[in-house]
Amino acid sequence: MLKINDNKKLNYYINKYNINEIFSSDIYPYMEIHHFKKNEHICLSGEELKYLYLFVEGKSKVYITTPNGKSLLVRFYSPVQIVGEIELLNKIEFQCNIQAIRDCICIAVPRKIIEEKYLKDSKFLHYISTHLALKLASLSVSNSVNILYPLENRLASYILASYTNEDSNNTENLTQIAEFLGTSYRHLLRVVKEFELEKIIKRDNKKLVILDKDKLEDLAGDLYQ
Repeated sequence: MLKINDNKKLNYYINKYNINEIFSSDIYPYMEIHHFKKNEHICLSGEELKYLYLFVEGKSKVYITTPNGKSLLVRFYSPVQIVGEIELLNKIEFQCNIQAIRDCICIAVPRKIIEEKYLKDSKFLHYISTHLALKLASLSVSNSVNILYPLENRLASYILASYTNEDSNNTENLTQIAEFLGTSYRHLLRVVKEFELEKIIKRDNKKLVILDKDKLEDLAGDLYQ
């Protein structure tokens, strides 16, 4: 994580997402810009919350790690999202992992400041409550996706969210993707080959290259979003 001292950029995000409207009093002096490079983790399960984050640029994936060491995709984050409100309110460690799949920027406010100045702020608490309700609905959808939707749909959504043909630095392999999507390597490989035969994607070494984005979008719908 890299801290960026750039008031112009900070003001840009504050104005773009009306961040001042979240709080009843001025929080600007406490805000920091944190930059996370692709594949870097914004948080890891079991870590202590140090900052409340407002996710304002990039894309990241949210996944859980099960007791047997497996990982399962929950959803993707795009702006604007809150990271850490559940941990803040319940005084617990992070319950999931959030990893940047593109370079990401978060506005960070130290946990101590939030606890001292804003936990009784009605505007802030209303904003958090709204986002918690949205996350609860998203979790229900995510559970349904993993149980009910065929792998073809889930893989199409995952590829669209995770891959761009301009970026050749994706380090995932099919084994990792199978784990995230809750399927076997053999099943995933079979679906990948079907996509290749239909000229939807192709494999170039370890990279998946999108050939027909329209077909992927038709298959993906809005899963994991």
